[in-house]
Amino acid sequence: MLTVGGYVRISDIGQIGDGRDGREGVVRQREDVYDLAQLKRVNVHRVYEDNDTSAYKRRVKRKDFEEMVLDLHNGVISGILAYNIDRIARQPRDLEHLIDIYEQARRPMVFGTTAGDFDLTTEDGRFQARIYVTIANKFSADAARRVARQKLAEATEGKPHKGQRAFGWKDVEHVDEREAELLRKARRDVIKGKTIATLHEEWTELGVCSPQTPSGKTIGYTSVKYVLRNPRLCGYRAYIPQEVRERSGRVDPTEYLVERTDGTPVIGQWETIFTPAEWRELIDVLDARKNTGKGRKTGTTVTKRLLTGIARCAKCGTGLQSAMYQKGRLPATRSTGTTTCAGRRAAGAESCPAAAPRSTTTSRRSFSAASRSGLALCSPLKRKTPR
Repeated sequence: MLTVGGYVRISDIGQIGDGRDGREGVVRQREDVYDLAQLKRVNVHRVYEDNDTSAYKRRVKRKDFEEMVLDLHNGVISGILAYNIDRIARQPRDLEHLIDIYEQARRPMVFGTTAGDFDLTTEDGRFQARIYVTIANKFSADAARRVARQKLAEATEGKPHKGQRAFGWKDVEHVDEREAELLRKARRDVIKGKTIATLHEEWTELGVCSPQTPSGKTIGYTSVKYVLRNPRLCGYRAYIPQEVRERSGRVDPTEYLVERTDGTPVIGQWETIFTPAEWRELIDVLDARKNTGKGRKTGTTVTKRLLTGIARCAKCGTGLQSAMYQKGRLPATRSTGTTTCAGRRAAGAESCPAAAPRSTTTSRRSFSAASRSGLALCSPLKRKTPR
């Protein structure tokens, strides 16, 4: 008797209050998988479940799907059962990955659904599977386009974004006073000169979590920066297209404000935490701190890394390159990095014996320590003045 894996998936578990409990779809699919296994006289090793997970969106990781593919490749299971082929794949590349495994397998394999079987070891079976997945992909693309148009229309009308609440609000409309007070204090502190890094440390010590923070963790640095730049704080409506999110991940919401025909921002239908003037002042301060150069601040030739352009390797005389600390390589704190020989790295060696820790502060002690470590300090070469 063959041992197979069942796969169940649903893209949308619904919203609170719509009559769905979030698992009805996958529970029904699970029952269909076991009925199909009994009909085919195979043993179900495990039912792999990706609930509330899209098979169409490119940036979405399907944890159980990847585990199922790995088990199929390693011979733990010898086939897949599902309610329909679009539960397994809506992107052709996912199907092609499975086809490669089925083609190379030297054992009996099953690929069955309640709508019919697909023999992925034959040309006809692969052809049929590809057609079905291509059609499913087209349906998903059409649905995504309609949903995007609907969301843009809602944004133009100032309706709040549906889904997970934003930091600072209890729901899509009402302010959470505890989080709102944190944001108000953060705005005052940042305007007075406090950095986002310091603010993040304070929030971490307080145990602050955002709605997107994983369980058991505190809010991340990028999340702190994001919530402070959120136009929602002052009532401005932003709309970030789904294709932009999938391509770039989290982007700056200030660049995606929805505007009326006269160029004024659309005002949302929810309670605000800042006034537009307060939010604009905060954004101006944050924008003024941005670094645009590689390792240099705007308008200066001073690099942020110690000894850059000055130190030379005492072994070969090649210039040294600075790099951030990598876990497991050298004992270091978050304020240190490493300095390595560029010549040795170009030659293929892992590092130069003259490599030494790099401090974030410049002092006589730093230079003397560098000399003892095998670093040769030299001044930049002076250009000859043409006669």
